[in-house]
Parts: sequence; structure tokens; C-alpha cells
Amino acid sequence: MSTSPGFSVSTVPTLAMLALLVAAPVRSAPASESPARADATAGFARMRTPIAIAVAGDRVHVADFDDDRVRVFSRAGEPLGDWGGSGTGPGEFNGPAGIATGPDGSIYVTDLHN
Repeated sequence: MSTSPGFSVSTVPTLAMLALLVAAPVRSAPASESPARADATAGFARMRTPIAIAVAGDRVHVADFDDDRVRVFSRAGEPLGDWGGSGTGPGEFNGPAGIATGPDGSIYVTDLHN
């Protein structure tokens, strides 16, 4: 990915994936359930405000600003689950506005109101 402002050739596929994910149904997983174990076949709800996207390995992570969650998808767009929730405690968000991945696969989320 380009670190300079604006769009580069490598961001175009990511933006296309985000456009597909906006309408993709996702599941609201209980806080105790990890994205890897979430049952991606039941209880889907639409994302409210997808605002940022990051790719780590074979997973696409989307920050859902108004639902205070990070939605997780396969690179093919299949919903895998989500994590987070509203609040001020560990693992909780109040307006996740940005998301990035580290070289080791760690996920970093900026939280606007926490």
C-alpha cells in the first residue's frame, strides 16, 4: 500500500472490496466469540457505517463506526464474524474510525470518542 496521500494502483482493489462489503451481511458475534469461531451462516445484520478497511493475510477487517465493531471477512467477501462492541473497556469502541495492520498481523484500531 502507498503511504503517500491519494490513491495508488494498489489501493484500487481494496476500495473495490470495500464497495462490495458495504452491502454484505455480517453476524453480530457475542463478545466472547472470536472471529475465527463465529458461525458465518446465522444472524447476519448489515453494517451501519463502514468507514475504514485493512487487510491482514487472508482476512479483511472493516471498522463499523456506528456499530462500534470491527467486521471480519475473507478476501472473497464471505463474512467471518466481528469483534468489539460499545463501551470504554478493553476491546470496546466508541466510534472506531480507522484500522491498520502491523507487520506481524496485529490489528490497530483508532477510536474517535474513547
